[in-house]
Amino acid sequence: MDQPGKKHEPGGRHMLREVLQGRLWAPSVGQHATEALVADGSVEPGRQSLEEAGDQLIRAEEAARGKTIGMRVFAAIVVSVGLVCMTIGVAIGLSMTTLTNNTSVERPVAEAYNDTNTAMQLSFVSSPVSTGHQRRAVCEAGEWEAQQHDNSKDDQKNYHGLPGPAAGEAAGHAADTNDDVRSKAPLGYGGQVTLLLALALAAFSAYQAAQVQALKTSNDQLRTHVDTNLQQHATKLQEQQALIESNQTAAQKNTQELGEAIRKEIRAQCLWADSLLTIGQYVAMCNWLGGKQLNVIYKSSRDGATYGDLLRCVGDKTGLVFIIKKDIYLFGVYISAGLLLPDKPINGCSTYDCDVRYFSLAGHFATPTKIDIAWEWRELYVDVAGRKGSVGDGANVYIGGGLFLGYGGSHQPAADIRSCHQWTYSSDVPEGYMGKRGGYSDAFLGGALDFMADEIEVLHAVGQ
Repeated sequence: MDQPGKKHEPGGRHMLREVLQGRLWAPSVGQHATEALVADGSVEPGRQSLEEAGDQLIRAEEAARGKTIGMRVFAAIVVSVGLVCMTIGVAIGLSMTTLTNNTSVERPVAEAYNDTNTAMQLSFVSSPVSTGHQRRAVCEAGEWEAQQHDNSKDDQKNYHGLPGPAAGEAAGHAADTNDDVRSKAPLGYGGQVTLLLALALAAFSAYQAAQVQALKTSNDQLRTHVDTNLQQHATKLQEQQALIESNQTAAQKNTQELGEAIRKEIRAQCLWADSLLTIGQYVAMCNWLGGKQLNVIYKSSRDGATYGDLLRCVGDKTGLVFIIKKDIYLFGVYISAGLLLPDKPINGCSTYDCDVRYFSLAGHFATPTKIDIAWEWRELYVDVAGRKGSVGDGANVYIGGGLFLGYGGSHQPAADIRSCHQWTYSSDVPEGYMGKRGGYSDAFLGGALDFMADEIEVLHAVGQ
Protein backbone atom coordinates (compact mmCIF):
# COMPACT_ATOMS: atom_id res chain seq x y z
CA MET A 1 0.00 0.00 0.00
CA ASP A 2 3.78 2.18 -0.24
CA GLN A 3 3.82 5.28 0.75
CA PRO A 4 5.30 4.46 0.35
CA GLY A 5 7.35 5.90 0.82
CA LYS A 6 5.66 4.03 1.92
CA LYS A 7 5.67 1.76 1.62
CA HIS A 8 4.59 3.96 1.48
CA GLU A 9 7.47 6.22 1.68
CA PRO A 10 6.28 10.32 3.13
CA GLY A 11 7.67 11.96 2.97
CA GLY A 12 9.09 15.30 1.62
CA ARG A 13 6.57 17.33 -0.35
CA HIS A 14 6.62 20.77 -1.92
CA MET A 15 5.11 23.49 0.25
CA LEU A 16 2.35 24.23 -2.25
CA ARG A 17 1.49 20.57 -2.45
CA GLU A 18 1.27 20.35 1.34
CA VAL A 19 -1.10 23.33 1.37
CA LEU A 20 -3.30 21.82 -1.32
CA GLN A 21 -3.21 18.35 0.23
CA GLY A 22 -4.33 19.45 3.67
CA ARG A 23 -5.71 16.67 5.86
CA LEU A 24 -7.72 13.78 4.43
CA TRP A 25 -10.47 11.70 6.02
CA ALA A 26 -9.22 8.12 6.36
CA PRO A 27 -11.65 5.72 4.56
CA SER A 28 -13.27 2.89 6.50
CA VAL A 29 -11.43 -0.38 6.72
CA GLY A 30 -14.66 -2.24 7.25
CA GLN A 31 -17.07 -1.86 10.13
CA HIS A 32 -15.65 -4.66 12.29
CA ALA A 33 -12.02 -3.98 11.40
CA THR A 34 -12.34 -0.24 11.96
CA GLU A 35 -14.06 -0.64 15.34
CA ALA A 36 -11.42 -3.11 16.47
CA LEU A 37 -8.55 -0.92 15.33
CA VAL A 38 -10.00 2.18 16.95
CA ALA A 39 -10.65 0.25 20.19
CA ASP A 40 -7.04 -0.95 20.56
CA GLY A 41 -5.61 2.41 19.50
CA SER A 42 -4.11 1.25 16.20
CA VAL A 43 -6.15 3.79 14.23
CA GLU A 44 -7.08 7.22 15.49
CA PRO A 45 -10.45 8.48 14.29
CA GLY A 46 -10.40 11.83 12.60
CA ARG A 47 -8.28 13.29 9.86
CA GLN A 48 -5.06 11.85 8.59
CA SER A 49 -2.53 12.57 5.89
CA LEU A 50 -2.13 10.31 2.88
CA GLU A 51 1.04 8.68 4.28
CA GLU A 52 -0.50 8.12 7.73
CA ALA A 53 -3.67 6.55 6.28
CA GLY A 54 -1.63 4.17 4.13
CA ASP A 55 0.61 3.17 7.06
CA GLN A 56 -2.34 2.46 9.35
CA LEU A 57 -4.08 0.33 6.72
CA ILE A 58 -0.90 -1.72 6.34
CA ARG A 59 -0.76 -2.16 10.11
CA ALA A 60 -4.41 -3.31 10.06
CA GLU A 61 -3.61 -6.00 7.52
CA GLU A 62 -0.64 -7.17 9.59
CA ALA A 63 -2.85 -7.32 12.71
CA ALA A 64 -5.41 -9.46 10.83
CA ARG A 65 -2.65 -11.84 9.74
CA GLY A 66 -1.42 -12.03 13.34
CA LYS A 67 -4.89 -13.02 14.48
CA THR A 68 -4.96 -15.76 11.83
CA ILE A 69 -1.72 -17.22 13.15
CA GLY A 70 -3.07 -17.02 16.73
CA MET A 71 -6.20 -18.94 15.83
CA ARG A 72 -4.14 -21.62 14.09
CA VAL A 73 -2.05 -22.03 17.21
CA PHE A 74 -5.25 -22.24 19.28
CA ALA A 75 -6.60 -24.96 16.98
CA ALA A 76 -3.40 -26.97 17.37
CA ILE A 77 -3.65 -26.65 21.16
CA VAL A 78 -7.29 -27.81 21.11
CA VAL A 79 -6.44 -30.87 19.01
CA SER A 80 -3.56 -31.71 21.33
CA VAL A 81 -5.80 -31.42 24.38
CA GLY A 82 -8.37 -33.67 22.70
CA LEU A 83 -5.77 -36.36 22.01
CA VAL A 84 -4.55 -36.18 25.60
CA CYS A 85 -8.11 -36.50 26.92
CA MET A 86 -8.73 -39.48 24.65
CA THR A 87 -5.57 -41.18 25.91
CA ILE A 88 -6.59 -40.55 29.51
CA GLY A 89 -10.06 -41.95 28.78
CA VAL A 90 -8.64 -45.15 27.31
CA ALA A 91 -6.37 -45.52 30.33
CA ILE A 92 -9.32 -45.05 32.70
CA GLY A 93 -11.33 -47.62 30.77
CA LEU A 94 -8.55 -50.18 30.99
CA SER A 95 -8.17 -49.50 34.70
CA MET A 96 -11.87 -50.03 35.30
CA THR A 97 -11.69 -53.26 33.33
CA THR A 98 -8.94 -54.53 35.59
CA LEU A 99 -10.85 -53.57 38.70
CA THR A 100 -14.00 -55.24 37.46
CA ASN A 101 -12.17 -58.56 36.92
CA ASN A 102 -11.60 -58.75 40.67
CA THR A 103 -15.28 -58.19 41.53
CA SER A 104 -17.34 -61.23 42.78
CA VAL A 105 -20.42 -62.33 40.85
CA GLU A 106 -21.07 -65.51 42.90
CA ARG A 107 -24.81 -64.99 43.21
CA PRO A 108 -25.52 -64.58 39.48
CA VAL A 109 -23.31 -67.59 38.67
CA ALA A 110 -24.99 -69.81 41.27
CA GLU A 111 -28.39 -68.86 40.02
CA ALA A 112 -27.35 -69.63 36.47
CA TYR A 113 -26.00 -72.99 37.56
CA ASN A 114 -29.20 -73.91 39.48
CA ASP A 115 -31.32 -73.03 36.48
CA THR A 116 -29.18 -75.23 34.27
CA ASN A 117 -29.14 -78.14 36.71
CA THR A 118 -32.91 -78.00 37.19
CA ALA A 119 -33.43 -78.14 33.45
CA MET A 120 -31.17 -81.16 33.16
CA GLN A 121 -32.96 -82.99 35.96
CA LEU A 122 -36.33 -82.31 34.40
CA SER A 123 -35.09 -83.74 31.16
CA PHE A 124 -33.96 -86.92 32.88
CA VAL A 125 -37.11 -87.27 34.96
CA SER A 126 -39.43 -86.80 32.02
CA SER A 127 -37.41 -89.02 29.71
CA PRO A 128 -38.94 -92.38 28.59
CA VAL A 129 -36.19 -94.29 30.46
CA SER A 130 -38.13 -94.53 33.75
CA THR A 131 -40.48 -97.55 33.68
CA GLY A 132 -43.98 -97.03 34.76
CA HIS A 133 -43.71 -93.31 34.85
CA GLN A 134 -45.55 -90.84 32.81
CA ARG A 135 -43.64 -88.94 30.15
CA ARG A 136 -44.59 -85.92 28.34
CA ALA A 137 -44.96 -86.10 24.62
CA VAL A 138 -46.08 -83.79 21.98
CA CYS A 139 -49.24 -84.79 20.29
CA GLU A 140 -50.08 -84.10 16.77
CA ALA A 141 -52.12 -81.14 17.87
CA GLY A 142 -49.00 -79.62 19.40
CA GLU A 143 -50.04 -80.05 23.06
CA TRP A 144 -48.38 -81.99 25.81
CA GLU A 145 -50.03 -85.20 26.94
CA ALA A 146 -49.08 -88.03 29.31
CA GLN A 147 -47.97 -91.28 27.77
CA GLN A 148 -47.43 -94.63 29.55
CA HIS A 149 -43.97 -96.06 29.12
CA ASP A 150 -43.81 -99.62 27.91
CA ASN A 151 -40.60 -101.45 28.71
CA SER A 152 -41.44 -104.32 26.37
CA LYS A 153 -40.99 -102.23 23.27
CA ASP A 154 -37.65 -102.43 21.54
CA ASP A 155 -37.39 -98.77 20.69
CA GLN A 156 -37.57 -97.80 24.34
CA LYS A 157 -35.53 -100.49 26.09
CA ASN A 158 -32.30 -98.91 25.13
CA TYR A 159 -33.17 -95.90 27.31
CA HIS A 160 -33.82 -98.04 30.35
CA GLY A 161 -31.29 -97.67 33.05
CA LEU A 162 -29.61 -94.63 31.45
CA PRO A 163 -27.29 -93.32 34.11
CA GLY A 164 -27.62 -89.79 35.39
CA PRO A 165 -24.79 -87.35 35.74
CA ALA A 166 -21.89 -88.29 37.92
CA ALA A 167 -21.56 -86.84 41.38
CA GLY A 168 -18.84 -84.31 40.51
CA GLU A 169 -20.11 -83.56 37.01
CA ALA A 170 -22.69 -81.07 38.19
CA ALA A 171 -20.13 -79.23 40.32
CA GLY A 172 -17.65 -79.10 37.41
CA HIS A 173 -20.27 -77.83 35.06
CA ALA A 174 -21.21 -75.11 37.57
CA ALA A 175 -17.56 -74.11 37.96
CA ASP A 176 -17.11 -73.75 34.17
CA THR A 177 -20.24 -71.70 33.97
CA ASN A 178 -19.01 -69.48 36.83
CA ASP A 179 -15.65 -68.84 35.11
CA ASP A 180 -17.34 -68.00 31.85
CA VAL A 181 -19.65 -65.52 33.51
CA ARG A 182 -16.77 -64.01 35.46
CA SER A 183 -14.75 -63.41 32.24
CA LYS A 184 -17.58 -61.96 30.20
CA ALA A 185 -19.18 -59.65 32.77
CA PRO A 186 -16.22 -57.29 33.40
CA LEU A 187 -15.41 -57.09 29.71
CA GLY A 188 -18.91 -55.80 29.08
CA TYR A 189 -18.66 -53.08 31.75
CA GLY A 190 -15.19 -51.87 30.70
CA GLY A 191 -16.11 -51.79 27.02
CA GLN A 192 -19.20 -49.74 27.75
CA VAL A 193 -17.20 -47.20 29.80
CA THR A 194 -14.47 -46.99 27.16
CA LEU A 195 -17.04 -46.56 24.41
CA LEU A 196 -18.78 -43.78 26.32
CA LEU A 197 -15.48 -41.96 26.91
CA ALA A 198 -14.49 -42.33 23.26
CA LEU A 199 -17.85 -40.99 22.12
CA ALA A 200 -17.59 -38.04 24.53
CA LEU A 201 -14.08 -37.21 23.36
CA ALA A 202 -15.11 -37.55 19.72
CA ALA A 203 -18.05 -35.21 20.28
CA PHE A 204 -15.82 -32.72 22.11
CA SER A 205 -13.21 -32.87 19.33
CA ALA A 206 -15.87 -32.40 16.67
CA TYR A 207 -17.24 -29.39 18.56
CA GLN A 208 -13.77 -27.85 18.87
CA ALA A 209 -13.05 -28.53 15.18
CA ALA A 210 -16.31 -26.81 14.25
CA GLN A 211 -15.36 -23.82 16.42
CA VAL A 212 -11.90 -23.61 14.83
CA GLN A 213 -13.39 -23.87 11.35
CA ALA A 214 -15.86 -21.10 12.19
CA LEU A 215 -13.03 -18.91 13.49
CA LYS A 216 -10.97 -19.60 10.37
CA THR A 217 -13.91 -18.77 8.11
CA SER A 218 -14.56 -15.55 10.04
CA ASN A 219 -10.88 -14.63 9.83
CA ASP A 220 -10.79 -15.32 6.08
CA GLN A 221 -13.85 -13.15 5.58
CA LEU A 222 -12.31 -10.36 7.66
CA ARG A 223 -9.04 -10.57 5.76
CA THR A 224 -10.85 -10.51 2.42
CA HIS A 225 -12.84 -7.51 3.60
CA VAL A 226 -9.69 -5.72 4.75
CA ASP A 227 -7.89 -6.50 1.48
CA THR A 228 -10.85 -5.18 -0.49
CA ASN A 229 -10.94 -1.99 1.55
CA LEU A 230 -7.18 -1.58 1.18
CA GLN A 231 -7.51 -1.86 -2.59
CA GLN A 232 -10.36 0.62 -2.62
CA HIS A 233 -8.40 2.99 -0.40
CA ALA A 234 -5.35 2.68 -2.66
CA THR A 235 -7.51 3.55 -5.66
CA LYS A 236 -8.90 6.57 -3.82
CA LEU A 237 -5.38 7.64 -2.86
CA GLN A 238 -4.31 7.45 -6.50
CA GLU A 239 -7.30 9.54 -7.52
CA GLN A 240 -6.54 12.07 -4.79
CA GLN A 241 -2.88 12.12 -5.85
CA ALA A 242 -3.89 12.85 -9.43
CA LEU A 243 -6.24 15.58 -8.20
CA ILE A 244 -3.47 17.11 -6.09
CA GLU A 245 -1.07 17.10 -9.02
CA SER A 246 -3.72 18.67 -11.21
CA ASN A 247 -4.40 21.34 -8.59
CA GLN A 248 -0.68 21.94 -8.18
CA THR A 249 -0.26 22.44 -11.92
CA ALA A 250 -3.20 24.82 -11.97
CA ALA A 251 -1.81 26.68 -8.94
CA GLN A 252 1.60 27.04 -10.58
CA LYS A 253 -0.03 28.36 -13.72
CA ASN A 254 -2.11 30.81 -11.69
CA THR A 255 1.02 31.90 -9.81
CA GLN A 256 2.86 32.55 -13.04
CA GLU A 257 -0.06 34.48 -14.47
CA LEU A 258 -0.37 36.48 -11.26
CA GLY A 259 3.35 37.23 -11.25
CA GLU A 260 3.22 38.40 -14.84
CA ALA A 261 0.24 40.60 -14.06
CA ILE A 262 2.10 42.11 -11.09
CA ARG A 263 5.15 42.78 -13.25
CA LYS A 264 3.00 44.47 -15.86
CA GLU A 265 1.41 46.60 -13.16
CA ILE A 266 4.84 47.58 -11.85
CA ARG A 267 6.01 48.47 -15.33
CA ALA A 268 2.95 50.62 -15.80
CA GLN A 269 3.61 52.51 -12.56
CA CYS A 270 7.45 52.55 -12.50
CA LEU A 271 9.39 53.64 -15.56
CA TRP A 272 12.54 51.87 -14.35
CA ALA A 273 10.78 48.45 -14.20
CA ASP A 274 11.63 47.92 -17.89
CA SER A 275 15.33 48.44 -17.13
CA LEU A 276 18.15 45.90 -17.14
CA LEU A 277 18.63 46.66 -13.45
CA THR A 278 17.30 44.49 -10.67
CA ILE A 279 15.69 46.08 -7.65
CA GLY A 280 18.95 45.80 -5.69
CA GLN A 281 20.99 47.33 -8.50
CA TYR A 282 18.46 50.11 -8.98
CA VAL A 283 18.52 50.96 -5.26
CA ALA A 284 22.34 51.02 -5.29
CA MET A 285 22.37 53.38 -8.28
CA CYS A 286 19.86 55.71 -6.62
CA ASN A 287 21.96 55.82 -3.45
CA TRP A 288 25.13 56.60 -5.38
CA LEU A 289 23.39 59.44 -7.20
CA GLY A 290 21.91 61.05 -4.12
CA GLY A 291 18.52 59.33 -4.04
CA LYS A 292 17.36 60.56 -7.45
CA GLN A 293 14.67 58.59 -9.28
CA LEU A 294 15.82 56.95 -12.53
CA ASN A 295 13.61 56.54 -15.60
CA VAL A 296 14.43 54.60 -18.77
CA ILE A 297 14.54 56.93 -21.80
CA TYR A 298 16.44 54.77 -24.30
CA LYS A 299 16.86 51.03 -25.03
CA SER A 300 18.77 49.85 -28.08
CA SER A 301 16.55 46.77 -28.48
CA ARG A 302 13.40 48.87 -28.27
CA ASP A 303 14.31 52.24 -29.83
CA GLY A 304 17.03 51.30 -32.35
CA ALA A 305 20.80 50.86 -32.28
CA THR A 306 22.00 53.80 -34.42
CA TYR A 307 23.63 57.01 -33.19
CA GLY A 308 20.64 58.94 -34.51
CA ASP A 309 18.25 56.78 -32.42
CA LEU A 310 20.29 57.56 -29.31
CA LEU A 311 20.28 61.32 -29.96
CA ARG A 312 16.56 61.29 -30.72
CA CYS A 313 15.61 59.60 -27.44
CA VAL A 314 18.02 61.50 -25.20
CA GLY A 315 17.36 64.99 -26.59
CA ASP A 316 18.59 67.76 -24.35
CA LYS A 317 18.19 65.88 -21.05
CA THR A 318 21.02 66.04 -18.55
CA GLY A 319 22.00 63.64 -15.74
CA LEU A 320 22.35 60.54 -17.92
CA VAL A 321 23.32 57.00 -16.86
CA PHE A 322 24.54 54.66 -19.64
CA ILE A 323 23.88 51.00 -18.73
CA ILE A 324 25.88 48.51 -20.83
CA LYS A 325 25.40 44.70 -20.76
CA LYS A 326 27.67 42.06 -22.31
CA ASP A 327 27.05 38.42 -21.36
CA ILE A 328 27.38 38.22 -17.57
CA TYR A 329 28.91 41.67 -17.26
CA LEU A 330 26.85 44.74 -16.44
CA PHE A 331 28.26 48.21 -15.71
CA GLY A 332 27.14 51.83 -15.82
CA VAL A 333 28.62 55.28 -16.51
CA TYR A 334 27.08 58.50 -15.24
CA ILE A 335 27.60 61.95 -16.80
CA SER A 336 26.08 65.03 -15.20
CA ALA A 337 25.72 66.81 -18.56
CA GLY A 338 23.75 65.51 -21.53
CA LEU A 339 24.90 64.79 -25.08
CA LEU A 340 25.68 68.30 -26.33
CA LEU A 341 26.07 68.44 -30.12
CA PRO A 342 28.79 70.67 -31.62
CA ASP A 343 28.10 74.00 -33.26
CA LYS A 344 28.62 72.20 -36.55
CA PRO A 345 26.22 69.31 -35.96
CA ILE A 346 27.20 67.47 -39.13
CA ASN A 347 30.95 67.05 -39.05
CA GLY A 348 31.95 68.88 -35.87
CA CYS A 349 32.97 67.61 -32.41
CA SER A 350 31.95 68.93 -29.02
CA THR A 351 34.16 68.57 -25.92
CA TYR A 352 33.07 69.69 -22.44
CA ASP A 353 33.81 69.02 -18.77
CA CYS A 354 31.30 67.28 -16.48
CA ASP A 355 31.02 64.93 -13.54
CA VAL A 356 31.80 61.32 -14.59
CA ARG A 357 31.32 58.17 -12.45
CA TYR A 358 31.72 54.43 -13.13
CA PHE A 359 29.79 51.59 -11.49
CA SER A 360 30.16 47.81 -11.56
CA LEU A 361 26.72 46.18 -11.34
CA ALA A 362 27.36 42.47 -12.09
CA GLY A 363 30.15 40.11 -13.13
CA HIS A 364 33.11 41.96 -11.57
CA PHE A 365 32.56 41.96 -7.80
CA ALA A 366 30.45 40.00 -5.35
CA THR A 367 28.05 42.95 -5.01
CA PRO A 368 27.41 46.17 -6.96
CA THR A 369 30.48 48.35 -6.49
CA LYS A 370 31.33 51.97 -7.21
CA ILE A 371 34.60 52.53 -9.09
CA ASP A 372 36.34 55.77 -8.09
CA ILE A 373 38.48 57.23 -10.85
CA ALA A 374 41.58 59.25 -9.86
CA TRP A 375 41.12 62.45 -11.83
CA GLU A 376 44.21 64.32 -10.71
CA TRP A 377 46.03 63.86 -13.99
CA ARG A 378 43.00 63.01 -16.19
CA GLU A 379 40.43 65.58 -17.20
CA LEU A 380 36.70 65.03 -16.55
CA TYR A 381 35.23 65.54 -19.98
CA VAL A 382 32.98 64.14 -22.71
CA ASP A 383 33.50 64.16 -26.50
CA VAL A 384 30.36 64.15 -28.68
CA ALA A 385 30.61 63.91 -32.47
CA GLY A 386 28.21 65.44 -34.96
CA ARG A 387 25.70 63.17 -36.66
CA LYS A 388 28.21 62.33 -39.38
CA GLY A 389 31.40 63.16 -37.51
CA SER A 390 33.69 61.11 -35.25
CA VAL A 391 35.78 61.46 -32.12
CA GLY A 392 39.08 59.82 -31.15
CA ASP A 393 40.06 56.94 -33.38
CA GLY A 394 36.57 56.71 -34.81
CA ALA A 395 33.56 56.74 -32.45
CA ASN A 396 30.32 58.66 -31.85
CA VAL A 397 30.82 59.39 -28.14
CA TYR A 398 33.79 59.26 -25.76
CA ILE A 399 33.31 59.44 -21.98
CA GLY A 400 36.36 60.19 -19.84
CA GLY A 401 37.79 57.18 -18.04
CA GLY A 402 38.01 54.98 -21.14
CA LEU A 403 34.62 54.38 -22.85
CA PHE A 404 33.91 54.76 -26.59
CA LEU A 405 30.38 54.25 -27.96
CA GLY A 406 29.85 53.45 -31.65
CA TYR A 407 33.51 52.57 -31.93
CA GLY A 408 34.61 51.62 -35.46
CA GLY A 409 38.33 52.35 -35.51
CA SER A 410 40.14 53.68 -38.57
CA HIS A 411 38.76 57.14 -37.79
CA GLN A 412 35.22 56.11 -38.76
CA PRO A 413 32.39 55.38 -36.29
CA ALA A 414 30.53 52.08 -36.43
CA ALA A 415 26.98 51.94 -37.72
CA ASP A 416 25.83 50.32 -34.43
CA ILE A 417 26.03 52.36 -31.25
CA ARG A 418 26.53 49.11 -29.28
CA SER A 419 30.06 48.68 -30.68
CA CYS A 420 32.21 49.58 -27.67
CA HIS A 421 35.85 50.08 -26.68
CA GLN A 422 36.49 50.23 -22.93
CA TRP A 423 39.21 49.85 -20.31
CA THR A 424 39.84 50.96 -16.72
CA TYR A 425 43.34 51.60 -15.43
CA SER A 426 44.48 49.04 -12.89
CA SER A 427 45.23 51.79 -10.38
CA ASP A 428 41.52 52.67 -10.32
CA VAL A 429 40.22 49.10 -9.88
CA PRO A 430 39.02 48.33 -6.28
CA GLU A 431 40.06 45.23 -4.36
CA GLY A 432 38.10 42.05 -5.02
CA TYR A 433 37.83 42.46 -8.78
CA MET A 434 37.02 39.10 -10.47
CA GLY A 435 36.46 40.23 -14.08
CA LYS A 436 38.68 40.16 -17.15
CA ARG A 437 41.99 42.03 -17.29
CA GLY A 438 44.29 43.12 -20.11
CA GLY A 439 47.83 44.47 -20.40
CA TYR A 440 49.20 46.21 -17.32
CA SER A 441 46.30 44.53 -15.43
CA ASP A 442 43.81 47.05 -16.76
CA ALA A 443 40.19 45.96 -16.18
CA PHE A 444 37.84 45.23 -19.08
CA LEU A 445 34.34 45.86 -17.72
CA GLY A 446 32.78 44.42 -20.90
CA GLY A 447 34.88 41.25 -20.80
CA ALA A 448 37.23 42.48 -23.57
CA LEU A 449 38.80 45.70 -24.86
CA ASP A 450 36.55 45.74 -27.95
CA PHE A 451 33.09 44.16 -27.76
CA MET A 452 29.55 44.36 -29.14
CA ALA A 453 27.16 44.99 -26.27
CA ASP A 454 24.01 42.89 -25.93
CA GLU A 455 22.03 45.90 -24.79
CA ILE A 456 22.59 49.61 -24.10
CA GLU A 457 20.06 51.70 -22.25
CA VAL A 458 20.07 55.24 -20.93
CA LEU A 459 18.44 56.26 -17.63
CA HIS A 460 17.51 59.82 -16.79
CA ALA A 461 18.05 61.05 -13.24
CA VAL A 462 14.84 62.94 -12.46
CA GLY A 463 15.50 66.50 -11.29
CA GLN A 464 18.41 67.15 -13.63
